[in-house]
Amino acid sequence: MNDKELVDSITTAIREMRHKGVSIMIASQDPMSLPSEIIELSSIVIMHKFSSLAWVKHVQKAIAALQTLTPTAMSSLTSGEAYLWANKATDRAFTQRPVKILIRPRVTKHGGDTINAMKLPL
Repeated sequence: MNDKELVDSITTAIREMRHKGVSIMIASQDPMSLPSEIIELSSIVIMHKFSSLAWVKHVQKAIAALQTLTPTAMSSLTSGEAYLWANKATDRAFTQRPVKILIRPRVTKHGGDTINAMKLPL
């Protein structure tokens, strides 16, 4: 996100979302592309496996509670695992540090095909 006007608009929307009844979800496969000012306004962060030290440091720079994450911990995640941090969680474990969680298994295939319990004849 190199467009300052876009970043400013997103930042303003995030800051005002409670007043306007808006929820915003930002997903990226490249954390470095997200400006720190947007990451630091996040109330929930879910991070799947990656091994880049620069990515870990970038996210940690924005959210102090993620300081316990290491590149080794991030790169050792397996399929379906992620780290979750949520600053407004009722369980303090999630507000103080990232917690390793299991995400439900995928039920769809790439291309939109869905796994069925049985194949029906055509």
